[in-house]
Amino acid sequence: MQKETTPNMTQKEAFLKYLQRMDIEMLEIILDDSIIYFGASKKVFLEKLSYIFTQVKLGGGTGYLRIKKHKKQINTYYLLLKIFDYANKFIIEEKEGNIIKIYGNKIKTSEDDIEHLSPLEIFFGDDEKINFKPSNQYVINLYKCTNAYEEIVNGKINILTSKDISEWVNKHMLLYEEVEEEYLFFKYNDFRNLFSKFEYYLEELQNYSEVKMALQSYSDSDISSLHQWLTDYNSLACCKVLVLASEFSEIDVANKTLKHNYRSNIYFKGDDFLAIITFLELYFKHDNNYSYMKPKFNFINTARQK
Repeated sequence: MQKETTPNMTQKEAFLKYLQRMDIEMLEIILDDSIIYFGASKKVFLEKLSYIFTQVKLGGGTGYLRIKKHKKQINTYYLLLKIFDYANKFIIEEKEGNIIKIYGNKIKTSEDDIEHLSPLEIFFGDDEKINFKPSNQYVINLYKCTNAYEEIVNGKINILTSKDISEWVNKHMLLYEEVEEEYLFFKYNDFRNLFSKFEYYLEELQNYSEVKMALQSYSDSDISSLHQWLTDYNSLACCKVLVLASEFSEIDVANKTLKHNYRSNIYFKGDDFLAIITFLELYFKHDNNYSYMKPKFNFINTARQK
């Protein structure tokens, strides 16, 4: 079915115009439901574009995106995401002025390919593609993965301790092991990524005792003692607990809660979390050699005034 386009523009010209403007509503209007976009449906394709546009805006991007045409291949274009130094390649096929296919030519089938796939790349998993026929086992596993994920990420405020995380990981360990290697099924990713993240947290929280020792032995009374302290705990700060440095933004000292950076409904609570964040803040405050790694925490205190 032919879609209406802006007067005096072909469907391809309209697509490129509204892609550049990050206008999802107009892209929905001018693109056909019946054709294939990078192997997926229009709905899935637009959801991916919407995600990319959101990341550009969150990253501080303003104005229009830039689209570059290939010098020799007349149907090939690049969507340039300058703020991320990244580009997506589009090949657009037309017939009688109408788009009949939009696709890329990258082939990714290995686990290593998928592991290094940028979240900004327009590439879809096998289970997101229009010709995917799910098995009964896939449907069961997806149902379990969705339920497990929504136990944590569900629109409600969740305050988790390290014990809560450990119990959730143990509860869903067998499910994770079952879907871990199904790396071409992207609809498992929400669950898999959350599970992996929580495993990293638990691994770093095992260093809580060493963190307490670091905080107890800290002194900036003289330069020599401070330099020795930085040397003694360099591995702890730069290797053993560094993942947690990028995970939290708002730190409520009084209530010992940390707000997650990427999932706004999740808070983490406990002496162990707070001690690690306090240690990281203290360490990178003094170590100029690793200033580029310095975390950006917002410490607040919500204790009621007496």
